Amino acid sequence: MLMFHRALKPASTTKLNRAVLCLSFCSQSAGKQLIAETHYRQVRHRNADVKANVRNAEIAKSDATTSEEDVYLKTYLKSLSRREEYWKDLASALVWDEKKDKVLDDTDSPFTKWFSGWKINVCYNALDRHCDEGRGGEIILHHESPVTNSRCSLTYDEILREVKAFAAHLSNLGVKKGDRVIIYMPMIPQAVTAMLACARIGAIHSVVFGGFAAKELATRISHAKAVAVICGSHGIERGREVDYKKIVDDAINTATNKPKHVVVFQRPEMSRSSWTSGRDSDWHEAVAAGKSVDCVPIDAMDPLYILYTSGTTGTPKAVVRPAGGYAVALHWSMYNVYGMKPGEIWWSASDFGWVVGHSYICYAPLLHGNPSVIYEGKVTDTPDGSSYFRLIERYKVKGMFTTPTAMRALRQVDPEENLAGSMTSKVTLHCGEHCDEGTKAWTKETFNAAVLDNWWQTETGWPITSTCSGLGSNLDPPPHSSGHAVPGYDEARCLPTEAIPVQQRTPSGFQIFGRELLASHGSGGEGWDGQRTPDSHWKRTRTGDPTRVDRRGATLARY
Repeated sequence: MLMFHRALKPASTTKLNRAVLCLSFCSQSAGKQLIAETHYRQVRHRNADVKANVRNAEIAKSDATTSEEDVYLKTYLKSLSRREEYWKDLASALVWDEKKDKVLDDTDSPFTKWFSGWKINVCYNALDRHCDEGRGGEIILHHESPVTNSRCSLTYDEILREVKAFAAHLSNLGVKKGDRVIIYMPMIPQAVTAMLACARIGAIHSVVFGGFAAKELATRISHAKAVAVICGSHGIERGREVDYKKIVDDAINTATNKPKHVVVFQRPEMSRSSWTSGRDSDWHEAVAAGKSVDCVPIDAMDPLYILYTSGTTGTPKAVVRPAGGYAVALHWSMYNVYGMKPGEIWWSASDFGWVVGHSYICYAPLLHGNPSVIYEGKVTDTPDGSSYFRLIERYKVKGMFTTPTAMRALRQVDPEENLAGSMTSKVTLHCGEHCDEGTKAWTKETFNAAVLDNWWQTETGWPITSTCSGLGSNLDPPPHSSGHAVPGYDEARCLPTEAIPVQQRTPSGFQIFGRELLASHGSGGEGWDGQRTPDSHWKRTRTGDPTRVDRRGATLARY
């Protein structure tokens, strides 16, 4: 995924002017947009006050002269020139336990603080708020598990009762605000319950991908200094049971930090898990006790969770996610980026162990009121490739987050597009990695859907560039495009080939740079061990993704 950072002023801007501000290409007036783009390029290297004045003038002009199709342009400019006003307005969609006048604290730039001193509970906003507003009886989670031949649908009320009871159990075990809790579970609704129960009492959860073995799990348990582990008894992989509890036991045996408690969700009709008396407790008994606990407000800059990167490129990094700005950004993104209206069905075909699972299986859909589909199965062999289409049709999925890898697997087993059958549901598919044009064309034809790339990473928690469906962006972007900078991200730019050392050049000759203005909406810049991301990391770092920006501001992937 792409990484944006603040770029240094180049020595020459002759060819750099080809890298325009990522503005919308959905405008009806190309000339008007080109003027705005050119104007912005001319002032981008002046001081911040001058840039703000120019942007304010552009906004005033666009407010008076642009059509509804220019909503992206106006929104983007406002998000940069009136940052505090813009995000304060968006924050009003959520319930806060305490608000402050100040929204942005940039005194320690680039380690920006958003909503510092504001108090929030994300669990309340994801569950209680909807129940309080009379939507408790609405379904908010669908679980489909072809590997266990089961499915269920759960309402806000049903999930809230279980979350309250499980949060009370964690409190009774001594888990408190600021404590770290490892979650190691398969793709089941109880994973959402565990995440929200931790958020309810102010504990910091860290979900670990179920495909990781005991060694990787032990590393994360030790680093987070977890006081408890929540696990499923088993997962299902290629038709066989995987003993999650044994993996947890082995991990704790080798971890330098020993959690005091392990809570086990024993899956029905699967072998009984091993048990450590005095340490282990049963999920079902905890929920059956029916106790309850109130939400604990936390500071907006307090961590909601820790998420470890995969470690494939080195030692896993512990990304700390500040709660307040993250909740605001996710709630806003469901409609403005992904075009989802409350009540429409959303399916993110990812895993809880990755950032997409955190953001777009659990938190964003529940915050925004979009029923979320949890799928425990594979693309092509549970039982076959038609399962994707049947699931979309069954739940009338409106928007789906998937990967080109999944689509290529489907295409391989269904080159003639027969598996879709009589599917009538219209769905928009969003890809979390670059989608080649061949796969994109096959997917559009097979699913009868718009197929849109977006770029982001674990550190940000939500998209950096995207086709912003809810802001009127063109749903048929140029080939290879991942859209434009999402409102809130500034100074996306390319360096021409001449500015990059020969040994670092890419086939296309360009690299994306930029600055993430909403660092605290995605990451506060500090790891769990207190080590700050180096200041140079935010100023100028190659993303590693060969990329260019076309004259319309579309980010084009070349990797």
